[in-house]
Amino acid sequence: MAIKHDYQLIKADPSISITQAAGDLARYRIDLATHIDNDEVVAMGMHLYKTYSHTLSYSRSMGLPGTVLISVTQFSLKMIPPRLILRHPTDALHPFGFEDLNMRHFDETLRAQLKARVLLLGLFVGSIWAVFFLSEAMPFLHLNRHGVVPRTVSGLQGILFAPWLHAGLWHVMANTSGLLILSWLCMWPRIANFWQATFGAMLGAGLCAWLLGAPHSVHIGASGLVFGYAGYLIARGYYTRNILAIIVALGVVGSYGLSMLFGVLPLYPGVSWQSHIGGALGGVLAARAAAGARTKMLILSRVNR
Repeated sequence: MAIKHDYQLIKADPSISITQAAGDLARYRIDLATHIDNDEVVAMGMHLYKTYSHTLSYSRSMGLPGTVLISVTQFSLKMIPPRLILRHPTDALHPFGFEDLNMRHFDETLRAQLKARVLLLGLFVGSIWAVFFLSEAMPFLHLNRHGVVPRTVSGLQGILFAPWLHAGLWHVMANTSGLLILSWLCMWPRIANFWQATFGAMLGAGLCAWLLGAPHSVHIGASGLVFGYAGYLIARGYYTRNILAIIVALGVVGSYGLSMLFGVLPLYPGVSWQSHIGGALGGVLAARAAAGARTKMLILSRVNR
């Protein structure tokens, strides 16, 4: 196989690794691995950034058994077997006419992304139900005492534990639908968005309940997370100005806006409005921080080009 770069051909043997390449490739390690399934090597184009300016191109070659795909992690380039799923194919790959191969791996990537999110969502919501069943089966554990107890040092542990604790079946069921829908929406386009929203909502809900809650009260439940996810999705549409994010934000407002409005007001006894308003604020702040970080990255990338 030959890789064409700056009009120089770098010859490669599939059984070895190239560590001393010519030109700008000298800094990168290139490993070749093959999967024997046909007689043609399909070379696909990919941008390999070196301070956001250098581009690597490849030529299509014949004679090496197997199909080679390309994956990039920062500045490390590896030739890998075709069944390995590319994490960000649309960012890195340019098919140069190999549409069928590109679509096949796009489909595999989408399936992998869906599977990862379904698994994460199942484990997350499932863990809340598991703690509820444990609490019901072993009431002598008194798990609900680990909720947020306002203005006590021991009550700070509730910032972490409160979302997994519920007062009864009606309580956990009321929160489950909102968790399933809103947390799923937060997982796109990246799972990291879900963790950002979760961290912001937990911190905001817990701190507000701890600061504003009535003395000797205990605040439990995942409703702070629900309000946090809703706040995150609405604020993300505002800060990113992305058309899809805006559509999602409008859908959240239309579906949950009225209940959120009444939920942050001290209207119902026994309902932690402090957790609701804190979770919503935490979600909004998390969305703002994520949008700000993304803007800085875009600015830096343009400066370095």
